[in-house]
Amino acid sequence: MEVSTIEYLVLFFSLGLLMLMQIGFLCLESGQVRSKNSINVAAKNLLDLIVVILLFWAAGFSMIFGESTNSFIGPIKPLASSQDSAFLPLFFLFHAMFAATTATIVSGAMPNAVG
Repeated sequence: MEVSTIEYLVLFFSLGLLMLMQIGFLCLESGQVRSKNSINVAAKNLLDLIVVILLFWAAGFSMIFGESTNSFIGPIKPLASSQDSAFLPLFFLFHAMFAATTATIVSGAMPNAVG
C-alpha cells in the first residue's frame, strides 16, 4: 500500500495537536491544585505518558492491528502489523498519543476529587 505525502502531513499535524492536548491537560490540572503541587502534577503526567506509550508498544498496538487468530485478538508482538513501511512508526505514535491522552484525562480527575 502506497502512502501519499499528504497522508504523512495530516498524520504528523494530528500528532502535533495530540501532543498539544497533553500540554493543555497539564496546564488545566496544574491550575486546579496548589502551586506547591504543580510539579507533582507535571511529573504524574509525564509518567502517565511514558507508561502508556510503553504498554501500548508492548501489547496494545499488536492487539489492535496485528493478525488475528480465530477472528479474535492478534498475538502480542511489539509493532506487529501487516504494514511494513516508514508510515508505521508515525502511525504507532499517533495511536499511542490517543491512549496517553485518555489516561491523562482519567488521571486528571484526581485533583478535583482530592482537593
